[in-house]
Amino acid sequence: MHSVVSKPALATIALKRFRNYGEARVELSPKLNLIWGANGQGKSNLLEAIYLLASTRSFRGAASNELVQYGADAAEVSAVFADSGQEIGLILPTRGRRTARVGATNLPRVQDLIGRLPSVCFSTLDMVLVTGEPNDRRRFLDNDLSQINAGYLAAILEYRRLLKQRNAVLKALKEGGSGRQDLEAWNLRMAPSAARVRRLRTEYVMSLSPFAAEEHARLSGGAEDLQIRYRPGDDCVEEKDFLDAFRISFHRDLILGATSIGPHRDDLVLELSGRSAAKFGSQGQQRTAVLAVKLAQVKHWIRDVGVIPLVLLDDILSDLDSSRRHQVLEGAAQYGQVVITCTDYHAVESDFSEPPARYKIDAGRVIET
Repeated sequence: MHSVVSKPALATIALKRFRNYGEARVELSPKLNLIWGANGQGKSNLLEAIYLLASTRSFRGAASNELVQYGADAAEVSAVFADSGQEIGLILPTRGRRTARVGATNLPRVQDLIGRLPSVCFSTLDMVLVTGEPNDRRRFLDNDLSQINAGYLAAILEYRRLLKQRNAVLKALKEGGSGRQDLEAWNLRMAPSAARVRRLRTEYVMSLSPFAAEEHARLSGGAEDLQIRYRPGDDCVEEKDFLDAFRISFHRDLILGATSIGPHRDDLVLELSGRSAAKFGSQGQQRTAVLAVKLAQVKHWIRDVGVIPLVLLDDILSDLDSSRRHQVLEGAAQYGQVVITCTDYHAVESDFSEPPARYKIDAGRVIET
């Protein structure tokens, strides 16, 4: 367990030609911030911009050119840290490469921005943790681990590159081309990469699991026990296991024209009292399970990393009863900076233990209330 050594918070967030915002700048409270307004006005767009700076990705899965305001050549998002006054920014052109910067200095790669703004984001789209496909759950692990561990970011990028190359060789062989010796070269490079990705994911889920169980017990009143576990798609653990498996699976992979062994086939399992949350959980139980996992991410950042992350909650309050709303807000507010969106502030006003800074969004305009 780490003592808290960092509590990053944003003083301001600025948007230019981003989604439905022509230009906007918001001064944020270091604690609770409530972004409210009618649907379709741009509340989630503001959270999307913040998360973009944290992860370089849209939490909605949008491509970069989809984030640029209609008719503009590029969008820009920037933020200033409250403690250091340091500014980070991201430019998103409709064509060409994105550019990330710290202060006035452009970073060599956009992904070098990842980890500078630790954050945990929860929206209704995160229900795919239960209801979605294995790829959705692997993406969840990859996104969070990449913020926490720069070594993991390098590992997963390398693995994806090697997997793409190995699959290209398999496809060529399937179509009658040569390159069997090339395949063995890729096997030798992929084996240690695959072992490292699986090990880091497994370790992360093992550390997250007790926090998730703890948060779920608090949210559900102990109605069920939540277990999360990493489920490999094969039995490989060490580098040698993967190397042997790649060789043994050659004929199957050749028929498929793709690699059938490795962490790209793994999954994350959520169970309630030993039963699949996806198959047997009600909608309310599934939502509580996902909420618990998200709050567990916050605890993991604090207890295992020593950082209090920025918490982003996108329009989840309306789906919860008053008791759950209060528990979620109480859990989030005891940490650091929190930014929340909702449609009706008055409907949730009584659930806040302290008054939040309030901003109304109206057609891409920010009005402090």
